Amino acid sequence: MADDMEIEDTLSRDPVALAAIRSLPPSHKREYVDWIAGAKQPGTRERRIAKMIDMLNGKASHHGQG
Repeated sequence: MADDMEIEDTLSRDPVALAAIRSLPPSHKREYVDWIAGAKQPGTRERRIAKMIDMLNGKASHHGQG
């Protein structure tokens, strides 16, 4: 299950994404955490984490998080 600390630990390797998530309001940060935590398969979770990093770095759209 993802939580705020796990997300920040994952993002510690990407300072831009880490700064971006830290600047978000708590409700938006919770959306990312809940989206990742909702993944049932490890592969889905990994893809969502990668997409979250791209979104935080401005490389992917927030639309269709799926």
